[in-house]
Amino acid sequence: MSIPESKKCTNCKETLSKELFYEALKDGRRYLASRCIECSKIYGKKYRIDNKPKIKSWYKKHYDANKDRIQEKVRKYRAENREKICARKRENYRVKAEKKNFENVDAS
Repeated sequence: MSIPESKKCTNCKETLSKELFYEALKDGRRYLASRCIECSKIYGKKYRIDNKPKIKSWYKKHYDANKDRIQEKVRKYRAENREKICARKRENYRVKAEKKNFENVDAS
């Protein structure tokens, strides 16, 4: 079964091209999500706001259950991407310094 060229979003009720839907794989079959990408983003954002304690609790449980594996992964990433991390930190420091200098000039 092939994926149709267009589909109707179950949320906004608009008929949109298949490029405007997330594609997924279920039971070895490819399909398009029921919501378009825009509606999915809105739904996800609302869900994260409404369920903040639930999500925080899940992340804490996941971290506690996988602490060693996660820490090892972080150590490996930091070792492999040291220059990238340092460059990002330098850029953030530069931006903060410029912002602070700009605020001091405005206050004078």
